[in-house]
This record gives sequence, structure tokens and C-alpha cells, in this order.
Amino acid sequence: MKRLTLPLYLGVWGAMMLGNRWHKPKGLQRENFWMLRALLLDPKLGSSGVLIGGWSIGAPLYVMLNLLLDRHDDLSVIEFGSGQSSRFIREVAEHHPSKVKQHVVVEHDAVFAQHLVERGVDVRIVPLTEKHGGCRYDVNAESLLSEHPFNVFIIDGPFGSRRLSRNNIFDFIDANLIPEDFLIIIDDIHRVGERETEMMVMKELRKAGHQPIRRRYRGLKMCTVIASKSGSFSHLCGYAAHG
Repeated sequence: MKRLTLPLYLGVWGAMMLGNRWHKPKGLQRENFWMLRALLLDPKLGSSGVLIGGWSIGAPLYVMLNLLLDRHDDLSVIEFGSGQSSRFIREVAEHHPSKVKQHVVVEHDAVFAQHLVERGVDVRIVPLTEKHGGCRYDVNAESLLSEHPFNVFIIDGPFGSRRLSRNNIFDFIDANLIPEDFLIIIDDIHRVGERETEMMVMKELRKAGHQPIRRRYRGLKMCTVIASKSGSFSHLCGYAAHG
């Protein structure tokens, strides 16, 4: 992405405001604000080609990942579900090796994830199952461990379910594999199953002795950011956002 000039900035802003006038739903208004933030982000991370919106990565999640990768180094990331976020993280790691020291992606569809494998991403192909009444990957936390402990957990897969959707993160909490300084991002929490998982994650983290804080970010889609209250990622829970 190129940095916007003032005329282009005003043009984008005007188009968004006009769109808000024609489309009153608050979700679209929030999405417009997030899309503008995405356009105005510092382009030095090299995020060209990432698709934002629709079935791809939501604008709030994209902005959070951009801020995360811009302000932190030596990240050890595990993603549940592959997609545009995986592509973005890989692109940043290729351009700026100091940003990401480990990137593991858990996915059930080998064909869908092949492009990541070809670019050197550590993709773990596992089947789907159900546990706690929710859809999840059929794998335990210990088998996903790699050279470095994970400190960033991105939950955007597998398919959603009505109860405790995408609940693999509980395995890491139960096995005491969440470090003192951690970041958990759960996408699609506008849905009932993901919202229930979010609430249970907060509860289980407190039981495990952590002091988690949380912030929800709304667009047409919605994601939540959970971090240690005293940790280095806590600034992402206080990002000045519309909604």
C-alpha cells in the first residue's frame, strides 16, 4: 500500500461518509472507519495483496495484526485456521525477519493451505472434531509445540459452531502453556459460539492465575483482543477505535 496524499485521503473520506449516508447500519459505518485506518497504516510492513473484507480478513483484525507486527519483534505465533492473516504474517516475516521468529498454522484443508507450505510456513494439517460441544481441530497443545513457546494465539478457524466454537485455545490454558506475556485474538465474535469461547477464555485465564484484559473491535465483522494486563501487548486492548 502507498501512503495516501491529502487529496486522495479526502477523496476516500468523502466517499466513505457518502456511503454512510446511504447505508445507515452502524456495522457499515464502523467498517468504513476501519477500512480508512487500514489505508492510512504505515506501509513499511509490506502488506500488498492482502484481501480485506467479506470472507477474507476483517478490517478490524487486519489493523490489529498490522499494529502488532509494526510494534513488536521476535513474535512466536500460532494460528488456528489459515487465510489472509497467514499470508500477511508470512509476507511481513519475509520482509522483516526480526518480526516473526516462529509461525505455525493449524489447518484441516491441505489444498487450501498449500500456498503457505510453498512459502515455507510450518502448516500442521489435522482433521476436524468436536469437543465441549464446539467444532475444533483434532490435535492437542503438546503436539503443536515447537522450538519456541508461543506468545501470540490467533483463533480464526475452523468453521464456527453454536457452542464454544474454535476451542483449541483451552488446551493451552489447561496445560499451562500460556506465557505471562501473551496475546490472544479471536475473530468472528459477533457470532454466538465464538462469543461464548471468548467469555470462557477470560474465565479460564483468571483461574490459571493470569490477569487478562480484553477489548472488542467492531466492523462488519468483530474480533476481540485479550492480553496480559501488565504485558507488552496490553496497548492493543486500548487502541482508540470507533466502536
